[in-house]
Amino acid sequence: MAILKTLVSIVLLGVLFACSTTAQNPAALANTNAPEDFLAHPDGTFLLQNARIIDGSGSPAVPDMDIRIEDGVIAAIGSSLPVDVDTVLDVKGATVMPGLVHVHDHIIYLSSPFRGYEFLLVDPHPFSIPKLYLSAGVTTVRSPGTDAPDLDIQLARMIADGEAVGPKIFVTGNFINGPDVPMMRGAVTEDDGRAFVKSQAALGVGGVKVYSDLGAEALKGVIDEAADQGLWVAGDLGYGASCAEAARLGIDTIEHGFNSCLQDLPALNQTGRPFKVEDHLQAIEDLIGVFVEEETVLVATPSGGAEANFSNEVRSMFAPFMRDAFDAVRVEDGERSESGNPLYTLYMRDQIAKLQRMFVDAGGTLLIGADAMYIPLVPGYANHDIMIDTANYFPAMDVIRMATSDAAEFLGVGDQIGRVEVGYTADILVVPGNPDEDMKALRELSLVFRQGRAYDPEKLKQGAVGRIGLD
Repeated sequence: MAILKTLVSIVLLGVLFACSTTAQNPAALANTNAPEDFLAHPDGTFLLQNARIIDGSGSPAVPDMDIRIEDGVIAAIGSSLPVDVDTVLDVKGATVMPGLVHVHDHIIYLSSPFRGYEFLLVDPHPFSIPKLYLSAGVTTVRSPGTDAPDLDIQLARMIADGEAVGPKIFVTGNFINGPDVPMMRGAVTEDDGRAFVKSQAALGVGGVKVYSDLGAEALKGVIDEAADQGLWVAGDLGYGASCAEAARLGIDTIEHGFNSCLQDLPALNQTGRPFKVEDHLQAIEDLIGVFVEEETVLVATPSGGAEANFSNEVRSMFAPFMRDAFDAVRVEDGERSESGNPLYTLYMRDQIAKLQRMFVDAGGTLLIGADAMYIPLVPGYANHDIMIDTANYFPAMDVIRMATSDAAEFLGVGDQIGRVEVGYTADILVVPGNPDEDMKALRELSLVFRQGRAYDPEKLKQGAVGRIGLD
């Protein structure tokens, strides 16, 4: 279970953010969080010419369009727009699409090699992880729980105010679990659950996270009080309340999708007997029926699958001691017996993907998050990996929609972000090639606009080199 060693106090965090430099060498970039140090072009008005637009709705791409950006907003889209702007960029041959909105993305990372869920030591990473998300075109994240919510709240505010670089952050607060779980808050009764949520609402978070051993009685208190407080409830379920119970109680999201449903589908957890979807169709259909009826959202965290990127560039993001631990995992490019998540084999990932396909076909809402908080996963790179992997099971345009407009709608900002549309915030990406035909094009991302500011993905990556495991 999770322990967060909060090494940076909120006061110190603010002081460190203030100590920025405009130098552009890698060593300097690692010591700054000032947004202007990572820009590809000066602030001002922009015109993107000859763009191939994916608007995020799921509709086919539209070629040869111009996009005008003013005051952080998409001001116009059309053919041959006036060029009376500060910066004109001809993006012919590239696709312009919405910034990614991923909803299971921590600002924390394990400070020691992944060994299992018995005992985890996790540190906040307010310097490296936000840069890596933005470098990958993830312009909005929902953090899925932390033991340092004050830090996430402060970081989210600083990014919103332009004092730090990173994506927009929707903050989920502390974890709550069943009783007698080491180092975690526990709850038994409905009143316990309500008291926990009240304590979180006072912090100013957007939602709370329930963990695997929390029972149905306490979960009811959490969900009912969260509804009263206007907070979402995210569930990493397992051995407490079942997924069906949680859905009927009104939980908003079930994290890790069907991987959380060990009570509903116990065969998922039977060692030595590989789970096969076809052997459990009635139980699966019954569970999906509950999800669809209750409008429960599932969040997939596939961790890269067969397409996961473990290049030397990715490895360079680890601090030296973490790099040594990474190398000990013995994960080699293209020759892996397991997925990026060391707990799930690729065979099981295929079975889970079948369940997700059945859920979506039945009318369910599936969203995406990387959960890149442990070796061998690196934020940003892992976000691309999950897009690529999910596109092995769903049409690429559907995956883009899940990770843009669908996620924005869930977060309550679907009228502001998640679309390339006039009046929307200019959170948009310039991607060489056609990601709707080959999602790997995301790995060649050339420009990230966040609120109309044009960021250089390479500068953002350089600002995180050698930092995972440290800050």
